[in-house]
Amino acid sequence: MTNNSLNMPGDLDKKDIISLLSLDNDSDIEMLLKTASKLKIENFGEKFLNYGILTFSNFCEENCNFCGLREDNFSIERYRLNPEEILQGAKSISNLGIKEIILESGLDTFYDTDVISYLIYSLKQSFDFKITLSLGERGFDEYRSWKFTGADNYLLRLVTSNENLFANYHTSGSLEKRVRHLEYLKRQGYKLITGTFIGTPGQSIEDIANDLLTLKTLKPGTINLIPFIPAPFTPFQNKKGIDVKLLIKSIAAARLIMPGTNIIIPPQFDFLGTDDINLGVNSCGNVITTNFSIKSFTTEIPYRSIKSENGLLKNRTKLISKINHDVFSSAILKSNENKFQ
Repeated sequence: MTNNSLNMPGDLDKKDIISLLSLDNDSDIEMLLKTASKLKIENFGEKFLNYGILTFSNFCEENCNFCGLREDNFSIERYRLNPEEILQGAKSISNLGIKEIILESGLDTFYDTDVISYLIYSLKQSFDFKITLSLGERGFDEYRSWKFTGADNYLLRLVTSNENLFANYHTSGSLEKRVRHLEYLKRQGYKLITGTFIGTPGQSIEDIANDLLTLKTLKPGTINLIPFIPAPFTPFQNKKGIDVKLLIKSIAAARLIMPGTNIIIPPQFDFLGTDDINLGVNSCGNVITTNFSIKSFTTEIPYRSIKSENGLLKNRTKLISKINHDVFSSAILKSNENKFQ
């Protein structure tokens, strides 16, 4: 491995990135991680930002081929929280000292412009939160209204920079449309949280390199590289899952390309079953997420298979345990179309 790609952070071209993603020797990968770790510490120190994700609905009007929440997946039990339950959950999250909250759902227009605006206003009045919305592709007028009401960030994934792959993963929409939405959100003053999948069917090393360069041009505040894990009862359920080493290298390469950008440590790492991954990924990322979805409190949570003794992940598990019987205690795991009436 040449040192050029490691000595010029922020100035890597496609060839450099492909070289990093193609590393196979453990000592070379270790050098990559050390370089990425150094950059992370130079830009963010030893501190980590914690996002609390409040998933208030798992309904979705889309049919993405990779996603377990797709509309045609009848195997999962759907739920919606009403505004009072959402605010109750937010209060418990705030009580844990978390200052960044992500209001997340599938593409669920049951929650219209006014309901989301009410939630944003109420959260800003009651808590010291920076608010991120993760609601899928919504209308431009809605983005504008929610920003005016007080939303700070919007999470909308690029997914991939390859038009053909985007069309293969989605049953509607287009890459061109997704980019237009991302650019509009930026013009409205949102800080973007966006990212791509790693290890999806048909994806090449060149695709990942292009994805990282595209993310750099979008200049997001935070990036999220998501490992592909086949979801049951989806068209991709029998596809091959992520190569963990490829994900580690991708996140480290992202740190070299965007040294001063927040990078989320994928929570999926907690249950991929590999003991040595957390140190490497934590050394490159500076953001952890804690998911407070109602499903996490009614089934055995995925964090169950953490094997690492890493303090960050242990702390995240403790957070979930602390609110296990507190948050959303009155929520019902089924659709109730009259919740807001």
